[in-house]
Amino acid sequence: MKLLVFDVDATLVYHGGSISERNKSAIQSCLDQGDVMAIASGRESRGIGQYLHQFQGTRYAIGADGAAIYDADGCLLFQDGFPFAEFASFRERHRSFLTQGGAIYAYSQDGTVVAFEPSDWTNLEIKFNHITVRIVEPSTILAEPNVLKVMITGPKEIVTPFPITPEEENHYHFVRSDPCFLEMLKRDVDKATAVEWLRQKLGIPKEQVYTFGDEENDVGMIKAYQGIAMGNAIPAAKDVAKFVTKDVREDGVAYAITHWVSA
Repeated sequence: MKLLVFDVDATLVYHGGSISERNKSAIQSCLDQGDVMAIASGRESRGIGQYLHQFQGTRYAIGADGAAIYDADGCLLFQDGFPFAEFASFRERHRSFLTQGGAIYAYSQDGTVVAFEPSDWTNLEIKFNHITVRIVEPSTILAEPNVLKVMITGPKEIVTPFPITPEEENHYHFVRSDPCFLEMLKRDVDKATAVEWLRQKLGIPKEQVYTFGDEENDVGMIKAYQGIAMGNAIPAAKDVAKFVTKDVREDGVAYAITHWVSA
């Protein structure tokens, strides 16, 4: 039994589109043989579910870049976040970023996006991830559940040079999933730690775990297992990969499964 873990954007699908028939057929063939599938994404469970539900077999969703794990029915198996007050404090320290056209909001443990003000970026969460956005008042901080991650979003010109302080760098894990998205998680949380939790739960040897990705937030899991970087992946992902497959637009997932996973 193998565990196959897929990133979504620019790996499983191209620019938020549909899973190609070739990719779908290749993955389903593995599931039919008793392998296990997981989708590991920066999205939350509903955003992942629209893809996961297209398959039959044993499936899992690794959401919020590894901060939460769900089964195929959306039942929570694991969660690791930090207090809402830390998100509020971080946003306050970086208030100048908001005046430049950026947005800072969070993924809450209750399955919603939570923000202090609406923005074009929270509207994208509604449109593409089908997630509820809650706009809250500062007075509700103590009543809010923990957050899974904080999103620092905006034009890449202001996100790329975002000023992370040394204290923040030491206390949290920062990772980029796209030039327009910088994400802040609990210090020891990422996709790789979630894959390892799932691997141990399933009792699958490390050499039977295949991880597919393209971006900075995929590098850890690509390095830790039988990592497969997409042809369109960033150099850092290709440098640590066991294999480099074709571009997402050339059904690189299906190519890798045929040539390396099922060979």
